[in-house]
Amino acid sequence: MTSVVWFRSDLRVDDNSALNAALEIGEPVIGVFLLADGQWRTHHWGPRKQLFVWQHVLALRTALAARGIALHIEHAPRLDDAPGALAAFVLHHNARRVLANAEYGVDEGARDRRVAVRLAAHRVKLRVLHDFT
Repeated sequence: MTSVVWFRSDLRVDDNSALNAALEIGEPVIGVFLLADGQWRTHHWGPRKQLFVWQHVLALRTALAARGIALHIEHAPRLDDAPGALAAFVLHHNARRVLANAEYGVDEGARDRRVAVRLAAHRVKLRVLHDFT
């Protein structure tokens, strides 16, 4: 089985609770980042902020690759697209668990609840860890 680490606003390898927890399980680990460009525009993210995030995603991909972990980038333009995109990704990779660090915004919490329900329908568990509080 495979463990999936869902990277969101925690684009780092060092001291990352979700990544460390996934590695401790002892199964293969892959990462995923959901590119939410539609959501970014809704929140009026300018080109510089979008470029800043994209550069950090690419740096994360390089850092993970150095550790033998692939980072996949999937397109989920809006928060509402996350449950379907993540479920499809997890099923494609035959994963049984997704680990992510908590995000505390209202919209993000609602997204995570929808993701958990969608994954549970496929017997996949979402584990959200408290990391940067």
